[in-house]
Amino acid sequence: VSAVDLDGQIVWQTQAGPFRSQHGYGSSPVLFESLVIVSGDNRGPGYLAALHRETGEIVWRIQRGNSPSYSTPIIAHVAGKNQLLLSGQDHVTSYDPMTGDLLWQSDGPASTTANTMAWNDEFVFASGGYPEDGVLAIRADSGQVAWKSDERDYVPSPLALGDRLLIVQDRGVAICLDAATGKELWKQRLGGNFSASPTLVGEHVYVPDEAGKTLVFKVTPKFEKI
Repeated sequence: VSAVDLDGQIVWQTQAGPFRSQHGYGSSPVLFESLVIVSGDNRGPGYLAALHRETGEIVWRIQRGNSPSYSTPIIAHVAGKNQLLLSGQDHVTSYDPMTGDLLWQSDGPASTTANTMAWNDEFVFASGGYPEDGVLAIRADSGQVAWKSDERDYVPSPLALGDRLLIVQDRGVAICLDAATGKELWKQRLGGNFSASPTLVGEHVYVPDEAGKTLVFKVTPKFEKI
């Protein structure tokens, strides 16, 4: 992990931990208060580390499993507290972002995941994956699984829209689910292949495909292309 000033000079540089992977490093760092948090899920030893943003000093570092995964951790304020959420290695895990202490853990959705989790006021959402498929809704206060869908959403991240959940599959199909039950509300083929995640701006969703074409649509009770 490197911190670089605006003149291009390295301020500090710290090895968060070792890393061995078939596909390289795919996770992004996440900033939280005085910390930069780095996921090191890999073939072993896997870890999650928090470094001080000013000095690069490792503030806390915890051990994880020894299988490759590429998800990016995210901080969500849910169930009345900040939770550091990360999926992969056959679990969805919530940590205290300041200490790395475990808050809860749930099984699924896959051994290898490659996106960022989403959340609303009640649930957190995770999706796999490889070799397993699936989308999970988990109660943010307990880690209890509320529902599971067998739809495959591997690289693009799910997008929570209040009482709805949008997934854009790698193969170019958008699916809108009821966030509380997992019931499918609509499914629409967008065409193309997707690795980027959908982004909500106002009432419009933007998502670019791998050919560079950006689709714009509304997530209403039905699909509405703009």
